[in-house]
Amino acid sequence: MTSAKRAELLARAMLIEDLLRQEKSIHHILDKSIFRVREAMERIFERRSFDNLDERFLEYMLQFDDMLAAEINELLIRCIEVGLEAGSLQCTLITKEVLLKNKIPVKPLLVVQQRANQRAVEAAMSRQLRGLNLSDRIWNTAKKVNNSLGQIAIDGIRQGKHPVEVAKNMQRYVKAGKKTMVTEYPDMMDRIGDMLPDNLSYEALRLARTEMASAYGEAEKRTAEEAPFSKGIRWAVSNAGVACWVCKNNAETITDLGKGVYTVSTLPEYPAHPNCLCNLQQVVEDLTEYAR
Repeated sequence: MTSAKRAELLARAMLIEDLLRQEKSIHHILDKSIFRVREAMERIFERRSFDNLDERFLEYMLQFDDMLAAEINELLIRCIEVGLEAGSLQCTLITKEVLLKNKIPVKPLLVVQQRANQRAVEAAMSRQLRGLNLSDRIWNTAKKVNNSLGQIAIDGIRQGKHPVEVAKNMQRYVKAGKKTMVTEYPDMMDRIGDMLPDNLSYEALRLARTEMASAYGEAEKRTAEEAPFSKGIRWAVSNAGVACWVCKNNAETITDLGKGVYTVSTLPEYPAHPNCLCNLQQVVEDLTEYAR
């Protein structure tokens, strides 16, 4: 196996491993949110004051938005760091191998990598989607989560249900989505179903995956610009076999460099869409010749 192919597989494995961790992390974050809402319900029950419930309860929950946004932000920072490491791994491993073979100091490589990664971090943090920067997207996600949990809580209080029972409804909704809730809690969904997203945990998971992919793509582009052995970047669709037509077109377009291979300046926007799982692969020249 060539060094380039080995580095490519290692980078892909790193991304997949973090994708699996993300789902667990998000469920843990949402469980903490449910616990906070449950505590808020218990305070309402203790006071037995249900006047202007909607307004007062949602206002009370505003304090939770900052907490949830901070937890999501911490997760996204890790996702971005993993994306950057995976995106620069191929360049780093190849360059180290070539330098060591030729008894050239590796330290300058670290300077180049640091410079490329810093630009990639800045690009990832400032990237806008539909006019929103990362902090806006985090805040909107936190707001949507807490508003959804708040609606379930308010409905539970009105129906006289115990906070523990309502919290179980929230956990079921977070894990299984709205379709399952329609089957298991039809009365509740008739009352508030139109106020709830189809899949609440997916909202946060999509954000995490998209930001990691963005950081990965930026690192691939920045290192391709810095690496003298890089000839271009190949767009490869996900192994899951569920690529959309945009991604398939990016992977099959014939350019001067080959099928699905682009220069940094002509590479289509990556990720192509939220939750895009396509892979970017640097196309490198013959490393023996490069080392020589």
